[in-house]
Amino acid sequence: MISPKMLESEGDIFCCNGHNQKCISILFDSTMTRDQRYLCSDCLEYLDQDKKVIGIRRAQELIFEQQTDKIKQVEDIINPQIYSIEKALESINESKQQFFDSYQQLISGLSDWIGSLKQQIENSAHFSFYEELDSFISQQNCIKGNIYQLNQENQVINQNYHTKLRNHLEKIHKISLDNVYLKQLDFLACNSRQSNQEQDMIEQQLKQKSQIRFKQSLQNIIKVDQDIQNFEISFNQLQVFCDKKQECESIAFNYSQQIMISADQMNIQVWNFDQGKIELEKTLTVHSDEIFCLMFSKKHNSFISAGADKSLIIWKQNDNKEWIRSEPYIQHTEWVMCLLFNQSEDLVFSGSKDTSIIVWSVNLEKNELAYKYSLKTHKATVISLSLSESENLLVSCGVDTNSIIIWESNYKSKFVFEFKYYVKQSISAEGLNLMFINDTQFIWITGGKQFDQLWVFEMDEGIFKEKSNKKINLKKNDKVNDECHFPIVYNKERNILLIKHKTYIYIIRPMNTGDFSIIKEFNCDAGGIYGTMTNTGSYLVYWKSEEKSYVSHELLKI
Repeated sequence: MISPKMLESEGDIFCCNGHNQKCISILFDSTMTRDQRYLCSDCLEYLDQDKKVIGIRRAQELIFEQQTDKIKQVEDIINPQIYSIEKALESINESKQQFFDSYQQLISGLSDWIGSLKQQIENSAHFSFYEELDSFISQQNCIKGNIYQLNQENQVINQNYHTKLRNHLEKIHKISLDNVYLKQLDFLACNSRQSNQEQDMIEQQLKQKSQIRFKQSLQNIIKVDQDIQNFEISFNQLQVFCDKKQECESIAFNYSQQIMISADQMNIQVWNFDQGKIELEKTLTVHSDEIFCLMFSKKHNSFISAGADKSLIIWKQNDNKEWIRSEPYIQHTEWVMCLLFNQSEDLVFSGSKDTSIIVWSVNLEKNELAYKYSLKTHKATVISLSLSESENLLVSCGVDTNSIIIWESNYKSKFVFEFKYYVKQSISAEGLNLMFINDTQFIWITGGKQFDQLWVFEMDEGIFKEKSNKKINLKKNDKVNDECHFPIVYNKERNILLIKHKTYIYIIRPMNTGDFSIIKEFNCDAGGIYGTMTNTGSYLVYWKSEEKSYVSHELLKI
């Protein structure tokens, strides 16, 4: 990482009171202007005792720390972009070199081919007077025989060079133009003859194909934009598992998608998951009230459960495949409604009906949580949380109307978040789900009866603002409210979002333009739908409360 560079030197900073001495202290008062803050030793003798003063060296240290954090954040944003461009440049240079090498070999081969044919003409120009005179006197027509032999030799030469150069042409055509010249060489190698009219028609067809092939070739060099990958997702239903005794409000998968857990009232059901089919293995019991949240680690066979008993509990699978639980950790005074890991999984964020967000440090190896601090600005139940891609921003929403909050990490610690602002909205509506797509964009979904929409918010002049031109209208349903505990799932590798709204499940694709497109939807014909998607984006499992059944689907690309 590069170091901060201060434009001024320390010797350039003088007392602001005309004492012609170097500044040694800074008056820490926001009401003062810039030319009133710099103090020398004489100034300090007459300074009021209640004034806050720090040494210039300490001020520089604090600013350098802040600038170092800023540089780190800038590098975290810019360096991945540089890496991507460098990889693209490397790929282009490799293609360029292959293109150049093949062309050089092709040019050399074609030149040799032309030389061989010219040599045939040259050879035919040489004759022996004695032999030709004997043939002429004996009235033998040797010219016809010589032409036949020449045609045979010519065909061998053409076929040999054609075979030799065909591979070079095909390599070039994978990168650039279609095989116009290759077809012409095929005609030559096969000694085919076409009329001028037929040849013109063939060349015109080949040129049209060449344009299509050229576009396809560009796609092989440059990564294809997701916007033009027009494929559909197909849901292949694999299993319906009914259990009239169960209830479920949360489902989660382990990182290898071999274990599924589900919340059954105050119990946790552990299932074997095999390619979309589930089989109950065991039941874990420790919570004293209904479980609302299950969150599996993406690195370990560990998960966290939480719910109406206000507690968070960590579970870890040992070498004997037994699940070891931690003590219940209780800091919230009401139900825990949502959980969120950071990427390194050493922090957990929990949102609660008590209107607070609690930040915990977590050690999954030791099955331990530790309370760090609380964020208390919401006025109603905190129902959904999401971290930005670089994890310097946290967005949260409450169940009341217009209660989306942006929290920002301070300059001293990446994961000490502070209230930044309420996000302004043009509609008065409550929502139950939101998610960051990257550092500059998040989505939010309405939850009430009046609106059925997915709204897009983007960073604009340092503030997230709604983009009404990008919102998506979901299936209209003014009979029911949406229900929580079916989180938005974003699979970055497959570039798909899984969203449940009221009775519908949607697969939505984020476009490179920042827009969103529904690529698949289906109606579950029920309101009480709770579920999620596996980490690979291959399977979807949800619970239908009305039918008391688990339904699993395989997501196929067609």
